[in-house]
Amino acid sequence: MKIKNFLYQNYKALIFLFATWGVYFLILWPKMLYYDKNGNLTSGWRNIWADWAMHIGQANAFVYQGILPVFEHNPLIWGKTLSYPFVVNLISAFLIKIGLSIPQAFILPSILFSFLLLLSLFVLGKIFTRNNKEIILAITLFFTSGGLGFYYFLLDLQKNFTWKTLISPPQEYTHLKNLDIYWTNTFLAFLIPQRAFLLGMVLGGLVLAFIFWQFKTDFKKGKLWQLFLAGTLTGFIAYVHNHTLITIFFICNYLFLLTIKHYKYWLIFALGVAITALPFFLFFSSPDFGNYLYLLPGWLANKKELNLPFYLFWLENWGIFLPLFLISFLTNYFDWKSKISQIIFGFVLIFILTNILVFQPYGWDNAKIMLWCYFIFSFPVAKLICQFWQKQWAGKFLTIILIFILTFSSVLDLARVLDTKKNSFVMINKLDIDTAVEVKAKTDPHALFLTNDYHLNFVSMLTGRPIVMGYRGWLWSYGYNYAELEEDIKTIYQGKLKAKELLKKYGIQYVVIDETTKINYKSNEKFFKDNFELFIQGANCRIYKIENL
Repeated sequence: MKIKNFLYQNYKALIFLFATWGVYFLILWPKMLYYDKNGNLTSGWRNIWADWAMHIGQANAFVYQGILPVFEHNPLIWGKTLSYPFVVNLISAFLIKIGLSIPQAFILPSILFSFLLLLSLFVLGKIFTRNNKEIILAITLFFTSGGLGFYYFLLDLQKNFTWKTLISPPQEYTHLKNLDIYWTNTFLAFLIPQRAFLLGMVLGGLVLAFIFWQFKTDFKKGKLWQLFLAGTLTGFIAYVHNHTLITIFFICNYLFLLTIKHYKYWLIFALGVAITALPFFLFFSSPDFGNYLYLLPGWLANKKELNLPFYLFWLENWGIFLPLFLISFLTNYFDWKSKISQIIFGFVLIFILTNILVFQPYGWDNAKIMLWCYFIFSFPVAKLICQFWQKQWAGKFLTIILIFILTFSSVLDLARVLDTKKNSFVMINKLDIDTAVEVKAKTDPHALFLTNDYHLNFVSMLTGRPIVMGYRGWLWSYGYNYAELEEDIKTIYQGKLKAKELLKKYGIQYVVIDETTKINYKSNEKFFKDNFELFIQGANCRIYKIENL
């Protein structure tokens, strides 16, 4: 009944969100991954090209190897347990298993999760304000996060004013590294390429809404079984998206300190979290993950090549968003007795913390926690803008200017990404797709392949077969120590004295030779021709079968 009442009371706002952002998602997602007219598997955005190869490979590993073998051997590195949250790719694997194509299995869940995200963020927004206009504006500000990059668009327009430049911007304007703009739009940097983030944010929004509701009501409306169930859902997020779980961990510990008298509620919640989350950290954490917590004051502003003051870095990357947040916080929320003020201040502390400490090998990944801060900060900013709008014509004019400055960089990029002629990238060409089909037909799904470590590797992406080592850039960012394995791979490819011994040690059954192995590993194909059978002659590679060692 409560859900029915909630939908009835807010149906106009929800319809508006679905009719605006929802329609955009319906247009956007089918362009993100597809087979082009030549049969090439193609991405519609550079970050899909960069990130989804891993996701497609993991999903196909589940399809062809089964769940338990993938848990035991990470598709990216043989002999290491899977440590990446896998739920979203397991869903796509199920869809492939029942007959959907790879694009369908990846795009359809993305559309569904995008609509659920609108609902989840709206529910969370109701904790901060009853004003649906403020919630819609906050969600819009969040989706159009961006800095002052639009200034460079105006310069480009001034240099070459054409309708084509105006309608189809020549470059991204929320991602200009050469101009110290790193943040990138919420969807283009986070929710589109990082598949786990989209579902993680859906679940995280619902969990935080429940926790904040309990906190606001001083746990008077909460029942212990509800706290326990919320805890189990929170723990499940460990299998979906780590950084959302980290964010919830930080804010819950902060709120616990403020309401320590209600410790029994928090203990029941923590018990629920432990029951579902602990198995992930016990069985799915790599032993190579060390202590990679380190200081980085100023976050990316600390990078030597920037030589940029902290405040200028954030002004360029978030524009006037932080100044507006501070103004609104000091004028509308500067009341420690207010539960909402306490929640918002908790995210201020998290934002400060993520600007001091890095929590994973790749420093930029702190942005995945900061994004949650951006969303929470969007409510004070939206409130301030709505207050300006209520003033006379001067206030309305100021509101229009502020919204333009806050969103225009992202509006340019969100419009640009719809132009697949400008943004499409072939991931796997038709010839390699055909070779992958032959590999699947002629080899056992559990046969171990030695391949190049190029991230667009057709063996790991399309066949679901295990490989010895995948893209080193991913392995480094996930915290794996692969130095010894890397040297062994070089020894094998170069056909050195211990090559056969190492082939036997790892149980390698097939070796793939192509141009990238010659470049990256200086592969000696004569060694393989002289000692092993040429099993598959692909258009772009040769695959040797390893026997009689």
